[in-house]
Amino acid sequence: MKGFRTIILFLFLIQSFSQAFSQVNENRPRLELGKERFDWLKSNITGGDSGDTYNTFKNSYNNNWITDSDHYLAGSNSSEWTYDWNDGDAFMLSKMTAFLLQLESDDLSKARCEFIIDTYVTYLDGINFDNYSGDTQENLLRDNCNYGAILLDWTYDYIPQSLRQNLSTSFYRVLEYFMENYILTPSGNSYVSSHNIHNCIMTMRAAIALHGADGLSFSQLSQVNSWYLILLGKWENGILPAFAHFRDDDGGWNWGAAYGMISLPSQYQFFDDMLYGTDRNYYQSQPWIKESINQYWYFFRPDNYCIHLGDAIVNLDQANQAMYRNAAEFEYPRSQYMVQFFNQSQYLHNSVLVFSKLMYKDFTASYVPHPQPPLNYWADKTGLSVSRTSWNEDATMLWFYNAPAKRADHEHRDNNTFTIIKDKPLILDAGFYDSFGTSHYNNYYSRTIAHNSICVYDGTESYHNFGRNVSNDGGQIESDRLENLDDVFSSEHRRGKWMHYASGDDYSYQVADAAASYQANKLDRFERRLLFHKPDRVIVLDHLHLLNTSSRVRKAKYINHFVNRPDISGSVTNTQVENKIITYNGKDYKTANGKGSVAIRTLLPELSKTTLVGGSGYEYWVDGTNYPPNRSVDLENQHPGFWRIEVEPVAVKENTVFLHTIKIGDNINVANAGGELFSNESTLGVDWENHLYLFDAQGDTASVSYSVQDIAGGRTMKIFALDMKSNTSFGVFVDDVLERLGDSNSDGILEITVDLAIGNHTVLVRDTIAGDPNPGTDPDPTEPSEDPSGEVKVYPNPNKGKFSVSIENDTVTEFEVNVYDSEGRMLSQHQNSSNKSDMDLSALSAGIYFLVICFLDKTVKKKIVVI
Repeated sequence: MKGFRTIILFLFLIQSFSQAFSQVNENRPRLELGKERFDWLKSNITGGDSGDTYNTFKNSYNNNWITDSDHYLAGSNSSEWTYDWNDGDAFMLSKMTAFLLQLESDDLSKARCEFIIDTYVTYLDGINFDNYSGDTQENLLRDNCNYGAILLDWTYDYIPQSLRQNLSTSFYRVLEYFMENYILTPSGNSYVSSHNIHNCIMTMRAAIALHGADGLSFSQLSQVNSWYLILLGKWENGILPAFAHFRDDDGGWNWGAAYGMISLPSQYQFFDDMLYGTDRNYYQSQPWIKESINQYWYFFRPDNYCIHLGDAIVNLDQANQAMYRNAAEFEYPRSQYMVQFFNQSQYLHNSVLVFSKLMYKDFTASYVPHPQPPLNYWADKTGLSVSRTSWNEDATMLWFYNAPAKRADHEHRDNNTFTIIKDKPLILDAGFYDSFGTSHYNNYYSRTIAHNSICVYDGTESYHNFGRNVSNDGGQIESDRLENLDDVFSSEHRRGKWMHYASGDDYSYQVADAAASYQANKLDRFERRLLFHKPDRVIVLDHLHLLNTSSRVRKAKYINHFVNRPDISGSVTNTQVENKIITYNGKDYKTANGKGSVAIRTLLPELSKTTLVGGSGYEYWVDGTNYPPNRSVDLENQHPGFWRIEVEPVAVKENTVFLHTIKIGDNINVANAGGELFSNESTLGVDWENHLYLFDAQGDTASVSYSVQDIAGGRTMKIFALDMKSNTSFGVFVDDVLERLGDSNSDGILEITVDLAIGNHTVLVRDTIAGDPNPGTDPDPTEPSEDPSGEVKVYPNPNKGKFSVSIENDTVTEFEVNVYDSEGRMLSQHQNSSNKSDMDLSALSAGIYFLVICFLDKTVKKKIVVI
């Protein structure tokens, strides 16, 4: 009976294994590269770009890699060889050697692989992962899973069976430890944390490599099968849905720009492992993968350093697996161009990059010009918008961030922040990533005080970060780590809300509310409107609704950070620390960095004070303490910013409004602060460089009327009105006279030019029909009277000289339209046999005219203005 149960168990294990094994390809290689790629390389390493790349790589391998004393493999006498797995290059060299074994182009590659594997087994058998902790342990497990899996997979069919079995059993221990101590723990359930995703990538690679591996017992094979299914379930049910949500059709991601640079190639490594190792082709089944390459187009500044979103700032100076594979799989011009650009000799500055090119590049690809993607970008699920003036190195770039839900352990409290870059960051997010969880990280770098947002300080408030007390910066609250996609939509994880995004050829406009990022008893509204009117004007309008202003101390502070100390207008009203913490009554601030310059003006609050904080010993000042990084700072490309301004109202009100203009310049045309405020109960207007920018004073949307008084004339003025009722005809009235007609676009933005005579004027923009020059007065006699034949509507397009008359009544089949000038002379006649008539009036000069619509039983007169 016992023997029968053993046979049944044996058959069950075989059946269970075969069911999962059917999802994994039987033949190797099945990780990262497939047999077809190796076969192509074998046939194309004697000529062309692929041959040149191979020769460059092989020369470096022979003359540099295998001649190092820590991993010496030169010559044919293996007794002289050495291999130290504690050396930093040991893992990569093992992969290179296994690669050459697959190419079968080196007579010694087999012997070298056997030697490397023999030392690797000894290394694994002697390692105790419990002796390591934190990032050191995690990275050690990742490296072993990553390269150990390749070593097993790529040499599997070439090495002696006994050596293969030893490698399988020793490598099994690595995967077992990684699974039990990371993936199968509660912290391993987060599907939107890049740390856990990276761990899942490496463990899945190891599980695929160990599937059916010679030397494993039946119970171990069954365990590998179980781990594979667990990991597959995590990807299919957790990680991939999160990817699909956040990347969507724009390629965004809910992680920092530095992590986008670092982790995206690892994600493509997973896609390739599944493509070559299993029956799953994610390139075809996950449409968002193609657009993921946008992380490199929009997450990086014109100088190719990533924007400061999340931890660290890294340089985009090389092609990687994500670029190569995206270009090869999709033939996408954006990735093809990047591969082409970074394949220039100056960017292939080490042999690892040459090796990557040899492995992944599509050597048959044709030349592609710069694809010129749109200059405006919005990843709505991520909460990031980016706007550039061009794709040149001298471009101005602005990015704005408001995350609908917070991200993971490495998140920053940075909703409604923005930065401006021209040559170098001008208004920058501050701080330096010295390491995760340091005093600088917890108290400054990841906190709102280090970003260009708003802090609302309350002396009675306390803050915590990872369960520890941290400085009170008056900023945004700590968020729980997101475990899965459902958490993104739960109320306790919501942190921001996008109200509107619009962009055009010369502007981007973003409106977002970050109130949910703050304590609920402190404020319930923080709407930020940010208009970037290219190439060099930015307007920032903030509406706050503060709570408990009578019972608590409130200091609402608008914050901007700079590299260099800004010049501030006005007088010093208070010196807290000489040359370090100084308060001014001025409203203009200007500074420069690199070849760029910037100037800011506070228009609201009208009664405000500005405190300058910074300088030696005060660069990272928060609530009475300076929190410097614990290692040296890269001041050239990762400058943490040494100065900030804090603008606050003299008296905090429940409804607080900040309004700032920002001028961007360079070192030749230096920026100067500008903009004049015109405000009333309904309208906030900014008169700035012959532009009149109009906003709703209360921050409402779908507005139908704006008005400002005492606007200086003697000039042509461009009106830029925002948050208007969309797709609506508006009239521009100057001193109650209709001067222009125009339509708001689908985003509720009206752009129109008007000539202003000398003197001061009242300018009114309102929803009106053609022929109503005096709103608010008695009805104009030219308005349509009651018409039994149907309602008459006139839709003007004066810029094109065309008008359309429409009768909203299907029973009307015939009418006549006559055009008269102001003297009563008929100028043209139009007959129609339907309920619509189009008239071309482009030959008419500017002036007032009348349309007389004649029905069988009635005549209707309409006044129009041709401009």
